Amino acid sequence: MKPTLTNCCLLLFSCTFTSCTHAYYLNAFNANNNTYHAIPLKSDAVKTSTYVGGNIATGGANSYWRDGVTSTQFTIHRSHAFGHFNAFYGSSFSLGSYHVKRYHAVVPKMQIDSSAINAMAGKKFFGGYGLDGGINFVLPLSNGSEWRVLGIETCYRNEFGDYLKFRKQLPDSAANIIDNNRSVMWLGIASDIIIKIKNSKLGYKVALGGSVLQNAHKVTGNEKQNGYGYFSQTFSFTNNKWTVFSAINFGTYAFMFQSGINYQLGSKALQRNN
Repeated sequence: MKPTLTNCCLLLFSCTFTSCTHAYYLNAFNANNNTYHAIPLKSDAVKTSTYVGGNIATGGANSYWRDGVTSTQFTIHRSHAFGHFNAFYGSSFSLGSYHVKRYHAVVPKMQIDSSAINAMAGKKFFGGYGLDGGINFVLPLSNGSEWRVLGIETCYRNEFGDYLKFRKQLPDSAANIIDNNRSVMWLGIASDIIIKIKNSKLGYKVALGGSVLQNAHKVTGNEKQNGYGYFSQTFSFTNNKWTVFSAINFGTYAFMFQSGINYQLGSKALQRNN
């Protein structure tokens, strides 16, 4: 599949402004596939660190973001700063709940089988585990700050649980798009600016991308699906060994708000100004 940001925007626009009733049951990690990974600054004395962390996320999915989604994610990653580059790699484990909302109206314009959906509606447990990684080209700024001008990031998620089972049991004709893939991989680009203020750091990151290596034969329904797109904005604050962050993520027929922490393991990271 060849997802593009344009496809993602068109799908989101269609979801918001069309009058017909639709149903899109996609991967549970859609719009919640990636999370923030702290990385030492080029100006930090410690160039390699291990971090543990976690986040909570809440939002909506499906047409009009009608289905509620919540999740908790636990992460561990290793980060390196070297020359004009930095990189990270790690793993994650997630647990969450997807609420399949009932369709109350049955009208001729509906392109779905609401009776099939309603028979299995309700809260669905889901979980997942996966790998994350990325590399950035870095330009130093004044006072030890830096601009991670362009980064490439990827994440892989393997889903399990009731929500995946629901999608596999749903008849192909019941919804516009039904993604039965257990595993999905995303690839994206990002830019992140980190401003150093004494021993603290303020950051703003923007990222966009889409799914790759997705099995098209496992995507059913009465519409074609060109993969997943995502766009995210993340605000971060670091003090000593703690990094807190909040992210606003938009995906294909999905929106999530994510908030979490990274904690730096090992000795206190001494810093110096360039």
